[in-house]
Amino acid sequence: MVTVSAVVIDMLPDLADDHLLSCLADAKRNRDTYVRFIGHIEQEIWRRMEERGAAAIPDNTYVCEAVVSNTYLQEAFTPLKEVLVEADLKGVLIPAHQETVDVPDKWATAKVLALARRLPEVQAIVDRARQPGPRKLKFEERRQGGEDHERV
Repeated sequence: MVTVSAVVIDMLPDLADDHLLSCLADAKRNRDTYVRFIGHIEQEIWRRMEERGAAAIPDNTYVCEAVVSNTYLQEAFTPLKEVLVEADLKGVLIPAHQETVDVPDKWATAKVLALARRLPEVQAIVDRARQPGPRKLKFEERRQGGEDHERV
């Protein structure tokens, strides 16, 4: 399928300077308009999901769902020192140490989350440490005949 933009791109070498600059100005205006338009559409999608108490808008053609990437307060993991056995603690804690500056305790979050799946007391600490990150809208086109998605 040949798009208008592909045809225009092929014509660029033949354009006079003033037309080339005019094309750039038009493209930038259009980009700004589309960015605003996309923003309004996404706002409406968020409004509908919140109104419905949903994390997605079901559709046969598109996957449209809210994605939240959490962060965790490292200092909120400190109670794990009292909960975990030494073998588990060694796998998830980088003890405080001194480099050129003092480095506080660091927790291997992925390993802590794995422990939380099997230890309820660890899960309770993880729940207190969780800080919801920014919400993002995942929007992909479904491929015919499968669940594979193509980002749009």
